[in-house]
Amino acid sequence: MTRYVLIITVIICSILLFGCNLARDEQDIVKKDAAVHAQDKSKADEKNKSAEVAAEVVVLNWADYIPESVFVKFQERYGIKVRQVNFSSEEEMKEKLEKDAGKFDVTVANGGLIPVLIKSGQVQPINLKNIPNIRNVGKEYLDKTFDRGNKYSVPFTLGYSGIIVNTDKVKEPITSYADLWNPRFVNSISFAEDSRTIIGVVLKKMGYSANETDKKVLEKARKEVLKLRRNVKVINSDANNRAVAKGEASIGFLWSSEVVYNQVDNPKVKMIFPKEGLIVFQDNFLILKDAPHKQLGEKFINFILEPEISAEVTRLVPYATTNIEAYKYMDKSILQNKSIYLPLEEVERAEHVNNNVNPDIQDIYDSIWREFTQQ
Repeated sequence: MTRYVLIITVIICSILLFGCNLARDEQDIVKKDAAVHAQDKSKADEKNKSAEVAAEVVVLNWADYIPESVFVKFQERYGIKVRQVNFSSEEEMKEKLEKDAGKFDVTVANGGLIPVLIKSGQVQPINLKNIPNIRNVGKEYLDKTFDRGNKYSVPFTLGYSGIIVNTDKVKEPITSYADLWNPRFVNSISFAEDSRTIIGVVLKKMGYSANETDKKVLEKARKEVLKLRRNVKVINSDANNRAVAKGEASIGFLWSSEVVYNQVDNPKVKMIFPKEGLIVFQDNFLILKDAPHKQLGEKFINFILEPEISAEVTRLVPYATTNIEAYKYMDKSILQNKSIYLPLEEVERAEHVNNNVNPDIQDIYDSIWREFTQQ
């Protein structure tokens, strides 16, 4: 009996010992797998981090629209470079998108052009979860008709095309777009290179909307555009056009930042609010369809919408910002400058250009512009 008990005891101990060894082996396997998994994850994280650091955000943008200091700050914070590819007109922007769309992450476009970019499939929806700073944008600049719900666009800046005069050279009052046709100003006017806006001014001078699509009216406008050509000194895409301040041109029809630059350089330069009303724009950020670094592009947009950064952009490149939280970081001299922040009555009677027109109408606009620039 004692022998049997001893045998059973030995068997039980063997089983228990085997079980312990098996448990230890399983623990070792689990630990080894966990270590391998952690090592793999660490390598993957390191690889992703290296890829992100090595990556760059490529922004297709107007020249001199975002100061270099902002790009430097973005790189200092995130270790990501920003490379800018510039265009000087919407026509050039469209050409670059058609040719090299897959090379760009972010672009900037006015509200009138956005429906065209959406319809053509050149932009993709933005993940607003990656852009929490959109909360800093004024509600009046969100959910616009050109992009309900801001599915594709994030507001950036506000501007206009305006008339300025060098009062040392122009003594008679300028009150209307019609005054630009005055024979007194032959070879005297500097124009920004902006086809739809210049044609829009012609239409407004004729008493129509800047977005007129009646073909008969557009043919009448063609004749008026060609009459205006004799007064053109230069059509300049340079964002730092100071021809009026320097006295090289008597009158300018320029983008709002150029209006401000000329006034700063020469106190004799005066801005005119034409009786027909201004043509204004809201520029917006978009992510391109084949963006190589979509999330980095969204990170960049979110960075721009930080109040201090938006304030720096407006301070150095004088376009009004849609970021109302940036106001607290801006001097009153900027916020009260009517050449940057338009008077309310001018905003209310201003008109936005709509680029979303039928192809046959766009062809007419394009042909008018070619005739205007090639004369």
